Amino acid sequence: MQKLKLLALVLLFSSCNQKNNTSVSQTETSVASQQAIPETPIEPITKTGVVIESIPVYNSPADSFTLYLPKSYDSSKPSPLMVFLDPHAESVKVINMYKDLADKHGCIIACSNAAFNSYSSLQGITIVNNLLADLKKRFRLDESKIIFSGFSGAAKIAIDAGCGNSDVDGIVYSGSVILWGNLNHPVSFLGIAGKEDMNYTELVSFHQSKYLADKPHYMVQWNGKHEWADAKTFENAFLFPFSNIPEKNLFAFDETQKQKFEMERQMRQGYYDALVSQNLSWWKTEAKNLHAKENTDIMYKRLLGTVSLACYSLSGKYLAKNDLDNAEKILFIYELVDPGNKDRARFYEDFKRRKGV
Repeated sequence: MQKLKLLALVLLFSSCNQKNNTSVSQTETSVASQQAIPETPIEPITKTGVVIESIPVYNSPADSFTLYLPKSYDSSKPSPLMVFLDPHAESVKVINMYKDLADKHGCIIACSNAAFNSYSSLQGITIVNNLLADLKKRFRLDESKIIFSGFSGAAKIAIDAGCGNSDVDGIVYSGSVILWGNLNHPVSFLGIAGKEDMNYTELVSFHQSKYLADKPHYMVQWNGKHEWADAKTFENAFLFPFSNIPEKNLFAFDETQKQKFEMERQMRQGYYDALVSQNLSWWKTEAKNLHAKENTDIMYKRLLGTVSLACYSLSGKYLAKNDLDNAEKILFIYELVDPGNKDRARFYEDFKRRKGV
């Protein structure tokens, strides 16, 4: 084999004239010159205690993020980092909710300006990983305290991206969950469940599931609905590793809840089916019953939220198809279960425009 390689080289060089040799030399010089071009320096950020609303992502300038450096930030010392993902790109709102916690715990916080309900999982993961790569270039980070935190649809991206990125040490999820595609490094999980969130039982069931059984996982709950948790509750996310969370703050699952959770799951499925199968007269009675019980049993408040979210999804779907009969029915049910909902009002205006009312 060596003789054959040597023969090939002899034939190659014997067929090359001086012009060819010059060309090769120029090519090598060109490649060396390209490799020597210095990387564009990244913009230093030193302002502390100020919410900076839009910073282009270094290696993906079409994307941007909102940033807050804690007042105690010192560029000579490694800092913990929490990256937030919001489904509707309300990054400034999220950062303002938790900037006092960032000050208290000396943590850099950043929130992508991408709306994660608008992206596929693969696109979302790419955006998050590009953002983290940017932050690693800009700041000296504590490599044992890098956390992804997401809410609702963005919680799914936080889980998937965090499990696939070996730089990530912790994942905070609320409002929704997903089974990750790949996990090949140690990572701790913290679920934050709102008792009024229609996905509450989903989060609790995930916390109790076999998927987290052999991994560090924790859960806290609060008296909220489908939204980012209040600062008092969310402070638990800054107590990383989450094993530092006081035991009194942690969710204690009562085995007797399993039966009720299963009943709630079946009722949710029944209401999904009823949106198609039941008429408006049935829904008037059922919505009235749900509202009558919501103040004495929080499960019924969650069920109302379940139907509201399903109506949101179906309203958009039917209007996009210009299926006005079904859209009208769903919008009527939407008003019964969630009167005054702003999304419902927006959909209804679109319905009237399409109907010519």
